[in-house]
Amino acid sequence: FMKLLFVLIFFIQTSLSSSQDFKMHLKSVQSEFKVLFINRAHLNEHIAKLKKDYRFMKSRSHWQRFSEETSDTRFITWLAEKTSFKPVWKSVSRYARPDSQKTFDKGNKKNSSNLELPKNQIRIRRAFKVNSDSLKAIESKYHVNAEILVVLAAMESRLGKFRLKYTAHEVFLSQLLLLEKFSKWIDSDRLKRLMRSARRNLVCLYLWASTTGQQEVESNWAGACGVVQF
Repeated sequence: FMKLLFVLIFFIQTSLSSSQDFKMHLKSVQSEFKVLFINRAHLNEHIAKLKKDYRFMKSRSHWQRFSEETSDTRFITWLAEKTSFKPVWKSVSRYARPDSQKTFDKGNKKNSSNLELPKNQIRIRRAFKVNSDSLKAIESKYHVNAEILVVLAAMESRLGKFRLKYTAHEVFLSQLLLLEKFSKWIDSDRLKRLMRSARRNLVCLYLWASTTGQQEVESNWAGACGVVQF
């Protein structure tokens, strides 16, 4: 019993210490980077990987139909023209903090439980009925069940009721330029995945913007867009 108690106390102390260290580090980085200035100098250490990910994403069949006038060089110029903005700290801290996965799992479990509430079941059925034609058209084209789409929308954004308070390119640029400063708290393989995801999402935004002319896309703190938060 005493051994178990000792291990438990040690675990709690270690967790609290790590959490406190992270909060202090976060505050110091926040004070240093009140604004992110975007130019080629700030992007230099990422340019090679950004260009590589541009070529990879542009080779995918989905993106080949987008603007043929794009290039990896123009992509870097497009990023550098974003000038400056306040970092989306929620996006950085949520991924970097030591208990991030535990927090995500807890939130997902809560959202799943909420779907089972009678009032939400009524809303889901109503949304399915109102949007039946559009959902069936999507199902026919993309072979994703209409019922699954409605449940995803209910799970991820309460059927579109969540406010999108951020801009997607600012979210991904915040991740790209700041996540490595928290490498002590992020597993190295996970950090690589997060950085690659940020780069490739920026590529997708660029390809979308170059074709549609829509330079800004509203998103949540993680960069997810739309009713089903893709």
